[in-house]
Amino acid sequence: MPVNAANPQNGNSINLVDNSEVPVNRIVLATLGDCSEGELFQKSNNFNSSSVTMAGGNVIPGNNGNNFNLAYDSETRVYEFTSMAYYIGQGTNGEPALFRRLMTPLEPPPQELVSGGSRRCNSCMASTRLETKPQTIMFPPTSWLTGIRFQASDLR
Repeated sequence: MPVNAANPQNGNSINLVDNSEVPVNRIVLATLGDCSEGELFQKSNNFNSSSVTMAGGNVIPGNNGNNFNLAYDSETRVYEFTSMAYYIGQGTNGEPALFRRLMTPLEPPPQELVSGGSRRCNSCMASTRLETKPQTIMFPPTSWLTGIRFQASDLR
């Protein structure tokens, strides 16, 4: 979400051009415009607020204080912090399959990405096979795994 250029920061709040659309108590990352530094903090204001406000120690888990250590400007970037888990589980066809799940926040059910057995991987156009053996899991080719990226979702 773009930061309000005329008044980017007001105390423990970063002012936005529009509503943040980030629910209360979610974890937010604010970075300087060049991404050289940033702060991860718990947001304490509502979904429809036109700012992101750092919570104090009065919420769980809360923050260590309620003041930013950095001075944010019009080039500041604001992201909702998320994490994704990738794992092997039992697929819809009963075979081992590659899944992913949004962990922070823990919301939609896991998504099956690649079913077990012989399948064609669209991103690498190579045949893949997932197999399980005691104590061993065979993953798809390394060239396919390099296509997985972890990134923060830009608030828009």
